[in-house]
Amino acid sequence: MIIAINGLSGIDNIREVSRLGVQWIGLDFEGNSVRRIHQRPALSGIMPDTPQLKPTEMPQETTLMGIFHDEMPQNIITHIYNFHLDVVLLNGGENTVLIDNLRRTVIPDIRREVMFIKTIRVQRHEDIIRAQLFEGHADYLLYDMTDAPWAWLTENEVKIPFLISGGLTEKDARKMRDFHHPLHVGFCLGKEMESEVGHIDVERVRLLLNTLSYR
Repeated sequence: MIIAINGLSGIDNIREVSRLGVQWIGLDFEGNSVRRIHQRPALSGIMPDTPQLKPTEMPQETTLMGIFHDEMPQNIITHIYNFHLDVVLLNGGENTVLIDNLRRTVIPDIRREVMFIKTIRVQRHEDIIRAQLFEGHADYLLYDMTDAPWAWLTENEVKIPFLISGGLTEKDARKMRDFHHPLHVGFCLGKEMESEVGHIDVERVRLLLNTLSYR
């Protein structure tokens, strides 16, 4: 099962969370986010900006996921290159054309492999059905179920592996553990697991993972 955690902004916190077995670390590049990871300006028209977090500082086993919201394609590509991103999570109104263009541009010249995830905010059952548009384009879907019952997902016939998000905490661990669908691959956690902005509470993550692993 994939466990992704979004919004970490410090290398020490990333290392602590990774040591617990969290597979995907989400770096926030959304323009107005208080958790946004910035690039240090090079102050030169010749040299590129440098990343605030250096990829070489990251644990080797970590899968880095960049989070974007209606970002310009060139900016996404730049972040993929600078941060050595393995996964791109598209949180806005991005369409299949953008995903296909990014894939063609990035693979294999910039990165040997990058996976693309499209967030689907579910408020009506029809939102899940419309996610079929991304079949053959997105590698995964992320269903944001904040405003919808998980029971709708048990009837999901969209042929794309998916993760679930929506305010999840350690209090939801049993519900998470008991959810089953042949295409369900994991969960995505976020700010609800913070002790302060941009800092994930390691002990709460440990409690959640322990509950998930207990049968």
